[in-house]
Amino acid sequence: MGFSPLNNLSTDILSLNRTMSPPRNDSEQGEGQDQLFDPLSYKIMVIAFFSVIFAFGFVGNVSVLGTVLKWKRLRNPCGLLIANIALADLGVALIAAPLRIADLYLHGWPFGDVLCRLILPLQDVMVCVSVVTHSTIAFERYRATVTPFKERLSVTKIKFVNVGIWLFCYVFSGLPLAIPLKVQPWKGVLYCFPDWSDLYRRVYEIYLVLVFIVAQLIIQSYTYVTIIRTLKRKSDIRIVEVAEKSETLPSRPSISQPGLTNDSRATCTGISARVKRKQKLVKMLLVLVVAFQICHLPRGITMLYREFVDPSSISPTFNYIDLIALALYYLKHVINPFILFAMSADFRSGIVSICAMCCNRREGYREPDSQKSALKRAEDFNEQLGEDEEVEEEENKV
Repeated sequence: MGFSPLNNLSTDILSLNRTMSPPRNDSEQGEGQDQLFDPLSYKIMVIAFFSVIFAFGFVGNVSVLGTVLKWKRLRNPCGLLIANIALADLGVALIAAPLRIADLYLHGWPFGDVLCRLILPLQDVMVCVSVVTHSTIAFERYRATVTPFKERLSVTKIKFVNVGIWLFCYVFSGLPLAIPLKVQPWKGVLYCFPDWSDLYRRVYEIYLVLVFIVAQLIIQSYTYVTIIRTLKRKSDIRIVEVAEKSETLPSRPSISQPGLTNDSRATCTGISARVKRKQKLVKMLLVLVVAFQICHLPRGITMLYREFVDPSSISPTFNYIDLIALALYYLKHVINPFILFAMSADFRSGIVSICAMCCNRREGYREPDSQKSALKRAEDFNEQLGEDEEVEEEENKV
């Protein structure tokens, strides 16, 4: 690389990098991913890939942010947290991708010591924000579903939570890297890399994997498994309770369900609808988390493998695996808008409306009635979801 003296694509300047220190000897570099292809093919591949990351990361995440900012109904706790992820992913697309392309043409680090200490840690911070916000969403849904007696997180509190996440990530992810980072000469060329010992580097890498991959996976898995079990249990219990109450109340029996009265059948239908709305939201969030882990786990595994395995024993095939892991790592910051578009009616309607307005900037442009109705349905869904949680709180108190 140009920015770091390890000249291969596996040396990531984002968090979960294999190492940014100079190799202890020339043989330690081994075969990099740039050596898997001829120089021209390698350059074309890198430019094409990171151009896609930049373009789709910019358009997709800006669309998500614009959707949340434009429609008030989408500025609920969950929507604001999703916007926080989009902001972090947008930063990765705008900073990391251009630097990767520039790295093909720059020799060394030409931007000075200040930007060295600022840009590289900032990229780590943005990745950390994306990771921690996913866990925060899981916790927010856990509170709303499993512990309804606790005070709900308001929009104002979520805004402070988002700011707190950025501060937390700077202190625990960016700062440990910013302190040892400096511009240093290596073989007559200035590079930006940390001045640290092998032990410090290994401890830092293990810390990143344990705190920002393993711990987050455990938190997210536990919360969503508990949420799914709770939703199923609540649905079953409440329908049974309604059925039992209907036996003691004089009312007209239901023809379609002899064991239930018409009133109780309507109540069961309402309970089922509430549960389905929550299940739909949880399903979308679960897909976001699974996609996130699929993209991040391989990167952590390959990083540790390269660090703790003798370089001479690493097979050339592993370099292809490492390349795929790095590609997945960057793709994570692009795919969230596509998942939201596919699984969320509110975000889909909002994104389509924003794209339509951008493509039709002429004077007198009016939002199509179909988009208005779709957004209205999305607003109704969010409003109903909030009302459902309030109803559940009252029912649990009783």
